[in-house]
Amino acid sequence: MKANVFEYTDYIEFIQDWIEAKGHGSKSVISQAAGVQLAYLSLVLRGGTHLNLEQCLRLKGLFEFTPEETEFFLLLAQKNRAGTKELELHFENQIESIRVQRNLLKKRIGNMVKFSQEEQNRYFSRWYYAAIHTALLIPDLRTQRQLEEHFKLSATEIGEALDFLEKIALIKREKNGFAVESFRMHLPGDSSLINQHHTQWRLMALNDLNKINRGSLHYSAIISLSHKDAADFKKESLNFIETFEKKLKDSKDEVLYSMGFDWFEI
Repeated sequence: MKANVFEYTDYIEFIQDWIEAKGHGSKSVISQAAGVQLAYLSLVLRGGTHLNLEQCLRLKGLFEFTPEETEFFLLLAQKNRAGTKELELHFENQIESIRVQRNLLKKRIGNMVKFSQEEQNRYFSRWYYAAIHTALLIPDLRTQRQLEEHFKLSATEIGEALDFLEKIALIKREKNGFAVESFRMHLPGDSSLINQHHTQWRLMALNDLNKINRGSLHYSAIISLSHKDAADFKKESLNFIETFEKKLKDSKDEVLYSMGFDWFEI
């Protein structure tokens, strides 16, 4: 099976490849999900007829499509179902336009990925965009369903986040789920979004305080000390963060944690 639905020009070919990849019993699974008889699905797969758009839409959950992938799959179905060459060409042009746009986005991938202000605003508008982006490094959190269960978020929230992250070339769709394409969207210290970013994760820390979680560690203190010791502690903290960042590069991706550190004069 090809890596993702965007590589297909025929929705029936996608279904055929999915059945082949999943093996025994998968044809029955599709017929049940689509709400059609097995004999009718067999006729579709032979090119004798087509699924209607409602039946195609019912398959989005089975195929674990994001909203963008669902729309593309429906476009493929409409192209196949077109009654005239003119209508078929109309849908082909839409399909090609989507492919061109996706290819342009892929060219942005490199050591440094540049993002528009609008893209940055959206990325940092919800805590779970960055969380999902990072979580995809963990092998057990590569599919939409796994992410939904882990973060306790709706299919709509996870699907829209995956679509956005893929659209700006931070992640990519693979055969068995999603993978990180480019790792970080870093905010400079003078960014107008930095307050929003820190606030979101401090609020997440407050939520964690209400849970009985022995794996968590929270520390708050009001202390008095000399100017020199305060400056030394800040320097040592920065050195720790730098060392920690280097160690992360070689650390195996197994669990997802949030780290927040505050040190300021009152």
